[in-house]
Amino acid sequence: MITLPTIRYFGSDGSTIQTFNLEALGDSITSATIGTWNKKVGESVEEDEVICVVNTDKVSVDIRAGKSGVLTEVMGGEDDEIEVGSPLYSIDTSASGSGSGSGSGSGSFTSESPSVDSKDGDDGEEMIKIEGGEVVEVVVPTMGDSITSGLVVF
Repeated sequence: MITLPTIRYFGSDGSTIQTFNLEALGDSITSATIGTWNKKVGESVEEDEVICVVNTDKVSVDIRAGKSGVLTEVMGGEDDEIEVGSPLYSIDTSASGSGSGSGSGSGSFTSESPSVDSKDGDDGEEMIKIEGGEVVEVVVPTMGDSITSGLVVF
């Protein structure tokens, strides 16, 4: 059984701020340079919308919003270097800016972890069944010609 951590922070005003880290970009890549921010703090973002581009010596990767809401903080400017696993941006999922956002807050903190069972699917690939929690569709970005696989990190 695998346990996936889920952490959400709820502000006293009912806002729900989620911070997203720079995910692994490849086995030997430990950092990336922020290329461009496509969204500014205070702007509305939709889930899976490209909000910035990061560059390495091997690949340029579109960073997509993990949730819909309002971009509340960016942890670096253009040409800044950021380590893999470090916080990259935060989104208030209960707010809406120049577009529409979604989510709600309850004025408390939760760190619930859904229980997960791992088993093989019909095609022999490992499948994960989550008991409770919400289903999250993960879209893997294009990683370059020589990269054939990626690791999804929650």
